[in-house]
Amino acid sequence: MKEIKVETEVNSDIHTSIFSKDEKSLLINMICHRQTSMIVKDPTSYESDEYKNLESLKVKIKNM
Repeated sequence: MKEIKVETEVNSDIHTSIFSKDEKSLLINMICHRQTSMIVKDPTSYESDEYKNLESLKVKIKNM
């Protein structure tokens, strides 16, 4: 049986062109606002899956 190798390239330009710097900043601010309102309503919400997912999303946006 013949082995087939598949290589993929990740083009970082794709990610950087999706959102401008201002748009990324706005998204991050919106996420922070949502997280803050969650904490105000329930101080233990930082342990919730939603809060953790939002935090993960913030990191992804920052790294774009």
